Amino acid sequence: MSLSSFPPLRSLQFVPHGAPPPDDPRYALAVEGGRLMVARSLRQRGARVSVRDCIVAVQEALVLHALDPAGFARRGLDAAWRDALRRWCEVLIEQHGLRALEELNLRQALEEQRQHVEQARQQWKQLGLTARLAGLQGRLVRGRYPTRISELIAALQAAAERTEHPEHVPLLQAAGFDDRARAALANVVAALAGSQQAVAQLRARQAQLTDQMQVVRGALLAEVGRLRLAAALVLTPQQRGGAIRALPVELGGLGSFPDRRQSHERLFPPDEHSPAEPPHPAAAPCPQPSGA
Repeated sequence: MSLSSFPPLRSLQFVPHGAPPPDDPRYALAVEGGRLMVARSLRQRGARVSVRDCIVAVQEALVLHALDPAGFARRGLDAAWRDALRRWCEVLIEQHGLRALEELNLRQALEEQRQHVEQARQQWKQLGLTARLAGLQGRLVRGRYPTRISELIAALQAAAERTEHPEHVPLLQAAGFDDRARAALANVVAALAGSQQAVAQLRARQAQLTDQMQVVRGALLAEVGRLRLAAALVLTPQQRGGAIRALPVELGGLGSFPDRRQSHERLFPPDEHSPAEPPHPAAAPCPQPSGA
């Protein structure tokens, strides 16, 4: 997903390559010439708010904005701002779907890794028995069975090298450890090492998506906060309360929200926006996630 051509949000800061970042550099969205980041306080707020609550907040903001677009435009929240808010909401939904897919891929990779570990355990056991049969006890596998995958890979690699020792080859051959057995050992080690790398890459990708989603949620919540401040000047309390009560209950594939009071208070503490009735569930303007 290329973000370079996306409409800007005021809360998203463009940080050129080499410039000091406003937060930990890993919390960033890569764009041409640099990265997009938010202030640490905004990112930390984004980390505390779920994807569904953030999308609901954006939908509520879009509903309020639609009540008086011209009035909000005079406060700096014009149609371009509305479109940018909607588009970054789509980004969040896309990230949410990608992270769910990565979670499925990780589960599959972990199951495959479990199978490879079991095969490696069997190889370890067979090597020990073969070494005893060949009179090489303690010469191929040494110590206790490794509990860490990286240690197991290293131990089996070392054992495979020992099977190639000129003094060991004839003894192992007589014990039934032939070229086929040696190849099977090499395949098991390679498969286990490959699965370890695959799992590490998937976990890194999942962590990267999680970090990026904190940035987007922080930016969206900051913009929603701006609109709520402006709404106290543009809309009457009756308009604000009526619009929120009219919101539908369902939020597409992300579930329903029968009681939003606690989420509302967590998103917008009393000192961050004007008092209004706690919002109810989601609004239609923000695109709905599919299969999330």
